[in-house]
Amino acid sequence: MTFTEWMYPPDAAPATADPVGVAHLAIAPLSPGPNTIDIALTDLNGAALPEAAPPATTTLTVRELVPAAQPATPGMTPADDGGEVWSTGEIALAHQGWYEFTVRLETGEDVFGVATMYLLLPDPSVHGASAFDLPESDADAQALYDRALERYAGWDAVRWRESLGSGTDVLVVTGYTLTNRPGELPAFRTDSRYTAAFREKSDGTSPAPPRFDFASSITIADSAWRERDGSGWEQVPTLGVSTMEERADVFSGATNIQIAGADHIAGREAQIITLYLPPRDGQSEAWFAWWVDPETGNLLRVAMVARMHFMIWDFYDINGSYTITPPPGVPAATPTTGTG
Repeated sequence: MTFTEWMYPPDAAPATADPVGVAHLAIAPLSPGPNTIDIALTDLNGAALPEAAPPATTTLTVRELVPAAQPATPGMTPADDGGEVWSTGEIALAHQGWYEFTVRLETGEDVFGVATMYLLLPDPSVHGASAFDLPESDADAQALYDRALERYAGWDAVRWRESLGSGTDVLVVTGYTLTNRPGELPAFRTDSRYTAAFREKSDGTSPAPPRFDFASSITIADSAWRERDGSGWEQVPTLGVSTMEERADVFSGATNIQIAGADHIAGREAQIITLYLPPRDGQSEAWFAWWVDPETGNLLRVAMVARMHFMIWDFYDINGSYTITPPPGVPAATPTTGTG
């Protein structure tokens, strides 16, 4: 499988930074033991990244998400003359569980870009959910989960960036804004930032070109509007806005919660926990890693693995003072409901 993520300038916050390239990480067999990793670096349109040409070097850091884990930096060798693809050869990923993979492109003494991805071994898409032995919940991890979930449900405003892939060299990046302050109508905005498929189609033809900033939607209570490809805003049916309390309910009932180490997200200290959400009410099972600010209890980052579904959320502007308004030039609409 191939996992795909934007590369950002070093020390930039992924939630708000602009990308400088795309990292493509192919790994097999995605189970504990020997694995082979190939890394390709491209620009946002899928062409070879000029900055990756020799003498630039690509490095990979692998860290198991467990307390006091020591990161490993396996040797990388160019798999082609242009420096677009680098390979680890066979490396040992000894244990089941969560792993962090950080790709860096180094140009001389500078780091041009960094991409971070999170995977679960054995991967449930490849080996099935039963291949993973779930550990029992830890009391300290359970307490941190409870605190973070309560805090999450109580946010009255938040923004986040989502990176979504399928393990098939596809990347979709979306920005979200939600407000649900007391005394105000709940409001939700989505901005489709990027969608790209880099693998050839099954018939051997090339995929469609990437799309940039191509769609937005706004929902305020029972009114909603959508804009695509600069065609102008139009009113559309809506099921309304899911509040933070309702969104938090999706994460309730987690089991097998474990402390998984520490990290820093956008300059803030974070405690990592991992958890499992069993199937419920038509919702498929999924495995999560949460990065929790131990000072505030706020969620800073969420990574999710499910079948052919790999996602990262980066939260920012939590409880900020911004407002979501109807599209410019669009009169107040008659509330509508529907299944759109």
